[in-house]
Amino acid sequence: MRVFLTIFVILCMLVSVAGADILETEEIPTSVRAVGMGETFVGIADDSTAIRFNPAGLAQMKHSELSGMFAPGLYGSGLYSSYVSLATPFQRINTLAIDWLYTGFKEEEEFTYGGVPELGYGEHLIYLAFARRFRENLFVGLSLKYYNVNISLDGENWATGQGIGADIGGLYRIFPQLSIGLTVKNVLPLKINYESGNPNTMLKPSVTFGIGYSPIKKLTVGLDINDTLHFGAEYWILNLFAVRAGAMKGLTYESKDNFVINAGGGIRYKFAQIDYAYTHNPDLFDTHRFSATFAWGYHAYLVDVVSANIKDMFASLYKSYAQQDVARIVVKNKTKKPLDATVGIYISGLMKNATGRKVTLPPGIPTEVKLPIVFSEEVMEVRDDLTKSAEVIVSYEYEERKSEDITPAKFVLYNRNAFVWDDLDKITGFVTPQDVKVKEFSRGVLQSIGAGKIRDRFISDNFYKAMAIFDALGSYGMTYITDPNRPFAMTKTASAIDYIAYPAESLAAKSGDCDDCVVLYASCLENVGIPTILIDVPDHIFMMFNSGLTPAEASRELIPDDMYVEIGGYIWIPVETTMYGQGFMAAWKEASESLKEWLVKQSETDKKILRFSYIEEAWKKYPSASIPKQEFDIILPLNKMKRMIEEDINKILAEKDENYIEVLEEYKENPNDSKINNKMGIYYAKNGVYTLAERYFQKAIK
Repeated sequence: MRVFLTIFVILCMLVSVAGADILETEEIPTSVRAVGMGETFVGIADDSTAIRFNPAGLAQMKHSELSGMFAPGLYGSGLYSSYVSLATPFQRINTLAIDWLYTGFKEEEEFTYGGVPELGYGEHLIYLAFARRFRENLFVGLSLKYYNVNISLDGENWATGQGIGADIGGLYRIFPQLSIGLTVKNVLPLKINYESGNPNTMLKPSVTFGIGYSPIKKLTVGLDINDTLHFGAEYWILNLFAVRAGAMKGLTYESKDNFVINAGGGIRYKFAQIDYAYTHNPDLFDTHRFSATFAWGYHAYLVDVVSANIKDMFASLYKSYAQQDVARIVVKNKTKKPLDATVGIYISGLMKNATGRKVTLPPGIPTEVKLPIVFSEEVMEVRDDLTKSAEVIVSYEYEERKSEDITPAKFVLYNRNAFVWDDLDKITGFVTPQDVKVKEFSRGVLQSIGAGKIRDRFISDNFYKAMAIFDALGSYGMTYITDPNRPFAMTKTASAIDYIAYPAESLAAKSGDCDDCVVLYASCLENVGIPTILIDVPDHIFMMFNSGLTPAEASRELIPDDMYVEIGGYIWIPVETTMYGQGFMAAWKEASESLKEWLVKQSETDKKILRFSYIEEAWKKYPSASIPKQEFDIILPLNKMKRMIEEDINKILAEKDENYIEVLEEYKENPNDSKINNKMGIYYAKNGVYTLAERYFQKAIK
């Protein structure tokens, strides 16, 4: 009996493989939810299974969805049906979906004779669909389908066929509670070409009209009309449990006596849903269907992003963007009530978490939301200027679910060495005293000369350390090199992009232009606790440091007034950082003369020529960046370094005391004379350089 029933079901699906050239056929329903409502879905069509009922409805989806269905023993036969669908919205108005339906025959003992199956059947039907929302309430969709069937009798192939067809659909939402839909199946007729000599089959177009209506919240009723009248309803209890019922009544002369009853239910929790449907056909056995659905990325799209302006950013200033509003997002609430939402921004690969602000959006009125951006340190891996895409995320609660509406926004991210001179304080992002290599260099210099100990103090503690580090950079081989392709003057406009090396990069290269040199020296001094100020003048930049001396103390040290600047009760020593290797004293003199000239020029004009950046104050706006650790070795040439430091001390002592010049000349003529060595030791001791004093005293004794 089941053999004949199975054959009858197959023939009903194909009508007759060897029959007329043009056929009418009905596909096996794939939506358990729709089956429970009497296969009513054309005017509802709001999940991934809409691909078969009305592809236009896919554009209504507010989340991505994966669904699977299984129907054992279709209509009491040995056939079973398996189905899976996947749909995902993109760009707010589009949805792409794909599905696969297999209907097959399970081999059972009663269907075989002598181990040879009497009947074999396998049918594959694959859909690929695209849907688009053209207005707030108009949706259109297209489905392409591929069909393949294999039938065998007594172990021999009887029919193998395949074909391609297409369906189209439209859906119009008259009111939020009322929608109508129309589907044309086989608008591109599905022509099944058989390879076994059987006549080809053409499945002709058919039209279905549907209505979906929600008279009250959580209740949906539907009506579909083709050659059959479909009607049904669905009601959700506590948004967790669904109850469904429906029926189908034939409208043609041949089917007018057919009346099929459907029922079903479902349970939903968070992102998962399980459904069941029951079909009672008086002419066939009852059928049971089961499905499981998983949803993610819910987007209700109740808020429009009117505009998203993200200013171009520099990787070097990434820490500062956490303290300032760099994104201006204008959003509009499309509902008729105020909506509590969080407007945020996220950049994949460059942020650990989105940054956002909670706002209450008034209905229908554009609202501007200003946002900072908290970058992760991965941004310092950016070596090229990039056009990046950020995600503007508007999240809120809707229908007891959290919705996240995402809109892309473009901006330019300049590489970690890029810089623009519109605000001098921005350069402090490159002053990195915390860098491992900067610390290794600066602390290594001071440890090697004993600076910082009570017995080592020349002029002042800050002065001695600054001089030692400058001469150490010179002896290390640090060299000033201009870029012939990008001279400093060409990059000093407010909009021109300049490129600055980080201190560790300059130490690795042992070279740099004027801005590279100045941030390197400032970083080294800040690392050992010496405050610095950068001085920007037309076509050049240099710096000065806090000596820790008061003007009165500077006077006792016989430092000329034109060799320093008084700020906040302390004297600041200018230094020309492009003169590494030429000695601290020479760099000090050069910078003092240059600063004096520029101060005179500024006093003679109404324009502000000089710009100053107080590093410690500027860091409050533009914190120093943290670059990845540089892998190279720092080897200090100690003898050369100490020799340069001693030469600078001698030059400064000579400036302070003319008698010292005579003693120094005597020493050069008689370096082993004990009395002269004793005089040298006394001079060093009187000026606080006890390390050198001790050396000369010991030499005098020997």
